[in-house]
Amino acid sequence: MTDHMLAVAVADLDPSPRSLAEAARTQGQGLRTVADLARTFGGDVRIESSSDGPGKTIVVRFILPGGTP
Repeated sequence: MTDHMLAVAVADLDPSPRSLAEAARTQGQGLRTVADLARTFGGDVRIESSSDGPGKTIVVRFILPGGTP
């Protein structure tokens, strides 16, 4: 967290989905909901593949009220 941004990262050992487009085609809507919220507040979502085996990290950034990145 900074004066203008909150970043949240969640990692797991499942390699899928590897992109937001792929996530949109899955049953769950959780990631899509979080991405929509992030965009509403000027933030973004990215999915990073694990560098040391299976898995991924999802990073969500939210711009705090009154903040600029």
